[in-house]
Amino acid sequence: PAVSDRDRVLPGSAARAFAADSLLRRVVTDPVRGVVDIGRARRTFPARIREALAAAAGTCQWEGGCRVPARWCQGDHRTEWWEGGSTSVGNAQLLCGRHNREKHMLRVRAHFRARGGGDRGESDDDDGSWPRVV
Repeated sequence: PAVSDRDRVLPGSAARAFAADSLLRRVVTDPVRGVVDIGRARRTFPARIREALAAAAGTCQWEGGCRVPARWCQGDHRTEWWEGGSTSVGNAQLLCGRHNREKHMLRVRAHFRARGGGDRGESDDDDGSWPRVV
């Protein structure tokens, strides 16, 4: 079944009829866990997933430990959305702004090392600047 934007349950035949000139979004729900998956249309985490993560974790989920409260954290994909990761509870973690940026900087550094482009902080004067592109 489908649910309208006014919370009316529609049979599959009605959903198919409306599909011709409507915007449909797949949302997979579980009676106990709530929203499980909202498909690939959106990268950001809906409030229900953030609430589930906050209830489970309570703080930033950085692997080294962090005490920043969950309400100040951002939803983050463990497997990146653009790499096929789903926007779901199973692929989500809450990271504070600092650790979310650090996670992405580590990925950028690994990318440059893999391409032979060096790494931040490996210059002779070790001032932490990015290598210059000539």
